Amino acid sequence: MDIATVIETILIGIGSGFIAAIIGYMKSMTTEPFDLSKFVPAILLGAVIGGIMAFANVPYDQAYQIGVSAGLVALIENAAKAIVRNLKEWLKNRTHPIE
Repeated sequence: MDIATVIETILIGIGSGFIAAIIGYMKSMTTEPFDLSKFVPAILLGAVIGGIMAFANVPYDQAYQIGVSAGLVALIENAAKAIVRNLKEWLKNRTHPIE
């Protein structure tokens, strides 16, 4: 498999994750505010599933199951949420002195 195919499939996965994240936000936008810690994991997960699709040469549902079986789905979702939440907290507590 050539690198261009791998990159193309990963980009398709990122696009799919982005679309899923937008739809997820639109579904609940009247009941809760935008949450970056839910948005980012969907995009990262799409990229990883796209990579699995490319390397294993399998369709999305099988690639997702491989990700679940390997623990990648939970790892990506939890790590991305933790990073986004900690980054938001750090930015909130950071002071910017004006000189």
